[in-house]
Amino acid sequence: MLTAWRRSATGTGLPEWARDLDAIERGARQLSIATPSLVPGYLQCEAYARAVFRTGHPLAPADELDRLVELRCGRLAELDDLQVTAVFPLSAVSGVPEPVRRMQVGHLLRWVDTGRVAVHIVPDGTALLVPTSPLMVFKLRSGELAVASDHADGNVVHEPEAHDRLMSWFTSALAASLPVTLSLEALGNLS
Repeated sequence: MLTAWRRSATGTGLPEWARDLDAIERGARQLSIATPSLVPGYLQCEAYARAVFRTGHPLAPADELDRLVELRCGRLAELDDLQVTAVFPLSAVSGVPEPVRRMQVGHLLRWVDTGRVAVHIVPDGTALLVPTSPLMVFKLRSGELAVASDHADGNVVHEPEAHDRLMSWFTSALAASLPVTLSLEALGNLS
């Protein structure tokens, strides 16, 4: 009933504090994230994030790249009780230069060892048709869901009417992936 009232009063079912991504992240206890081509930003090591930002912002000065890398790579540590389930293709790691690949694999394995992160790898030869852009499903401490996706110009927080459809995309990505044990084995073979 509260969600229906919020939707009527504000146009969204989310509480006011949860309408931007930072507030959603801080109010979440669990994140399910699927990315079609890259390691999720929350789980990128510095070398990987720098390569992504250097490619995406080719004219950015070094100090701006440093700032972006620091923000991205420190985010999950800052959200110290967030549990993460991540789905992404093996090629997101295998397709980068060897030094970056080795650092990224080690970084992922360290996060898995904390018990806060579960990694599901989509194996080579399996098409990940959805999601078409990074999709994040947040389970908030209040029990509510917030669904967001990354796009070229920023994040979109989706309305509750889209949640079922978008959550089915995460389920499809998870179904295309390997179980955690086999995912870790696949990553270990890259180091």
